[in-house]
Amino acid sequence: MNQIFCIKRILFIGCLLILANCGVDKPKEVVLAEKDLPEAIDFNYHIKPILSDKCFACHGPDANNQKGGLRLDIADSAYATLASGRGKAINPGSLRNSQVYHRIVSENPELVMPPPESNLSLSPKEIALISKWIRQGAEYKPHWAFTKPIKSKVPKSGEKWSNNEIDRFIAATFEHHKIKPSPESRREVLIRRLYFDLIGLPPSVEEITRLVSNSDPNYYEKLVDSLMALPAFGERMAAHWLDVARFADSEGYLDDFHHEMWPYRDWVIKAFNENLSYDEFILWQVGGDQIPNSSDEQKLATAFNRLHKQNSEGGAIAEEFRVEYVADRTNTVGTAFLGLTVACARCHDHKYDPISQKDYFELFSFFNSTVERGDAIFSLNAVYNGQNVPNELSMNAGPVMPVPSDDSVKKIWEFLKNEIHGKSLEIAEKTKEQNPKAKKWLNSNPSPKTLKNAVEDATLVNLNFDESNEVMSK
Repeated sequence: MNQIFCIKRILFIGCLLILANCGVDKPKEVVLAEKDLPEAIDFNYHIKPILSDKCFACHGPDANNQKGGLRLDIADSAYATLASGRGKAINPGSLRNSQVYHRIVSENPELVMPPPESNLSLSPKEIALISKWIRQGAEYKPHWAFTKPIKSKVPKSGEKWSNNEIDRFIAATFEHHKIKPSPESRREVLIRRLYFDLIGLPPSVEEITRLVSNSDPNYYEKLVDSLMALPAFGERMAAHWLDVARFADSEGYLDDFHHEMWPYRDWVIKAFNENLSYDEFILWQVGGDQIPNSSDEQKLATAFNRLHKQNSEGGAIAEEFRVEYVADRTNTVGTAFLGLTVACARCHDHKYDPISQKDYFELFSFFNSTVERGDAIFSLNAVYNGQNVPNELSMNAGPVMPVPSDDSVKKIWEFLKNEIHGKSLEIAEKTKEQNPKAKKWLNSNPSPKTLKNAVEDATLVNLNFDESNEVMSK
């Protein structure tokens, strides 16, 4: 009896779900578009881009432009009863009871969404995606950057030609779109592609000839290993990262003076060639100098935070540009490591990413305590490259650090540092030894004004603005 009851209950629920979507007219174009949709509709991947482009201007997080009190960027608002009391914008699982669906398929210019005056419209495929998403439960998901990756089940597609798991995912997509894979390219074409991918340079004719005639069935895997062992591999990989890090050897403002940052570039290349782990790659660049007993290499990596444009114009307001540099670092960390465009939240709560203005300036605060100026005050560049570079071209805005370019210079640098340290200790010891004598001399002086008078007598010019009238009268 219990089993029969359960079966009846399941059938009843199924009928309700079917009825919920019955009687809903769909344009023919939408019906045709539904045939090419993926099996599962994902909010972040399929739906949010549509809502962001076509709906958020009036129904997004910007409180000043919200229409009808409706927000489609969060589930609580989208699922709630409309302010008009006429149903819900989105009723998960039911197109019939979802006003969003009726509005986007309406032909009435007074009802259709987006409204005609917005000059926006939804394509049949976009309407089909939204309708299928609603039927599947209209599940909202948090921003992808805050979602823990889930290991997907490897498809069984591509049995005849796939060599690894990635091939099987590609094969599954091919099958969905009814696309047949191309035949394997000729060996010389594969070799050329691999050279460009890994080192950014073409192979020589001699190398192609040698590799094409190689009878080893694992020649390709061995070629990958040999190319990745070349210094050029790190240079090729570093090129992409240096774009993200906004690397340049010039200032970028006005006179565009030389900004000597090549040691950081060499560090990035070295990191790729030595296969530095990604967690250390991030940690060293964001805060390598904060690591206990940090090495020179870890400190050098933090030049990532100094690759912004530098203004050396004489009339620059120091505090204004110091703040600009801090904002640049904040924005770049968001882009490079968080997968977020945080810059918008500098002026207001972010409209499309979950970043408030408060969040932004909390992140900003991490970079707001650096010892630097924002104007054209320079310090001598401590990067030694063994060349006679004019002073005006070998100066960076401080603070800077020494980066000796070879062992001989490094030995000289270490010797000088030890000498300075030794002399500092001698001075400290002499000071400690002479302090009692100085105090005794001061205490034995009968006139407290004697020292002051001696200093004034030895002063060539004493211009005191508090006594300007007296000075001018003299």
